[in-house]
Amino acid sequence: MAASTEECGAGRRLNSVANLINNYQRQGFVIVPALFADAEMDAIEPIILRAHQAWIEHHQQHYQQTAVNSAGLSHRNFLSDDERLTLFQFIADDRLVGILADIVAGPLFFANTQLFFNPANAQQKNYWHRDIQYGDFSMAQQQQMLAEQILLHFRLPLRDETGIQLIPGTHRRWDNEQEYRVRMGAAGYSVSDDLPAAETIRLRRGDLLVFSAGMIHRGLYSDDRLAFDICCGGHSPQFSSQGDLDCFPDTAMLEKISNRSLYTNAINAILES
Repeated sequence: MAASTEECGAGRRLNSVANLINNYQRQGFVIVPALFADAEMDAIEPIILRAHQAWIEHHQQHYQQTAVNSAGLSHRNFLSDDERLTLFQFIADDRLVGILADIVAGPLFFANTQLFFNPANAQQKNYWHRDIQYGDFSMAQQQQMLAEQILLHFRLPLRDETGIQLIPGTHRRWDNEQEYRVRMGAAGYSVSDDLPAAETIRLRRGDLLVFSAGMIHRGLYSDDRLAFDICCGGHSPQFSSQGDLDCFPDTAMLEKISNRSLYTNAINAILES
């Protein structure tokens, strides 16, 4: 007997989820092409850019000197309540939360937003790093974080771009000797030196790139680099302690957001830290 349309659809969904999880587990990243239509990107882009401009006004010296991303774009000082609500609803979209739930076993947590751009100083070089190296964590703590926590970037480019390189598999393993020396700028190496295992990621507007914040990666600066990142994942005590409640929806907003536990889980963790 032929399978029903519903059974075929369910089978494709299961295969898609399995492929996504397998790709992430193996590589530390996955690309979902054309997740958002142009009209959806057109609706959210002006809000992201307004928050970005407000961030620049508040951080002018940092922007001119070394910045490569603006952060906390959902902060109450950057947008109106209506704009913030629209941004929070977009972040909690069923498609994004569904992918996050496929990768993370357990409660889901929103952490932050960022917009990645080219540095104001055109001579500034890019740099290999793991996000976990920023903070007062020992090398042993960083290795433990890499093994135990899932912290992710959900990247949505606002322009077609070739804006990032990743070292596949480094979400599950520590640096080899060359990678460590380059990342640390040690033993005569520079943090911007090329690494042989690097994979350059090409994205179109509306694509989604999901990658581990703990893996080795670097930005590639280009003429049109504008990439909106949603930082999220499973529970992380270290990062929860750094959370800013002014970047989260208030009680009235939460009532209007689907998948609101993405926010309430994080809010509760911040309040308890």
